[in-house]
Amino acid sequence: MICSGRARLGIAEDPVELGPGDYIAYPGDVAHVFEALEPGTLAVLVSEHV
Repeated sequence: MICSGRARLGIAEDPVELGPGDYIAYPGDVAHVFEALEPGTLAVLVSEHV
């Protein structure tokens, strides 16, 4: 979930741009990216291991 700023993230082949309040879910065992697009971008990551 993006708390502030903007970021491009998700599965490497098809990342999306997110802003404050936006979130995305994707499998962590595939190639993925997280790129902050603004200084001060802040995000919360929740990871579930099953």
